[in-house]
Amino acid sequence: MIKNISENFETTEYLLSVDKKKRYGEGGLRLNGIKKKTESDQPLISIITVVLNGAKFIEETLESIYQQSYKNYEHIVIDGGSTDGTLDIIKRYSDKIDYWVSEEDNGIYDAFNKAMTVCKGEYIGFINSDDQYNENTLQILIKYLK
Repeated sequence: MIKNISENFETTEYLLSVDKKKRYGEGGLRLNGIKKKTESDQPLISIITVVLNGAKFIEETLESIYQQSYKNYEHIVIDGGSTDGTLDIIKRYSDKIDYWVSEEDNGIYDAFNKAMTVCKGEYIGFINSDDQYNENTLQILIKYLK
């Protein structure tokens, strides 16, 4: 089981950008008080998407996540400060994304590390901003994990 340092904190803000001038937005279900957790035989899966200027494909990626048959997951999106409309798309899905932030970073691995510090799931998965899940991807994963 993966433990994370964010369990004892109400906000994730301290984990991310220190320089607020480089932050372009933050949102999601967690900032509205909605927190997910493992339920009986349904472990929480954290799904991470990092993106920079991915407006062309990110909406298809998001839709593939939100159409999963397995529902006990959280979605974390880290945007590196997109300037192509990606942030507008992310904001439209803010009621489905558990936590998102748009801020300058030091590349893809920095973004991955930021995301992992705020994950609450027992398992962590990654989906690139131009990829898609089959509608049963998480259900199949859980079947094999059990």
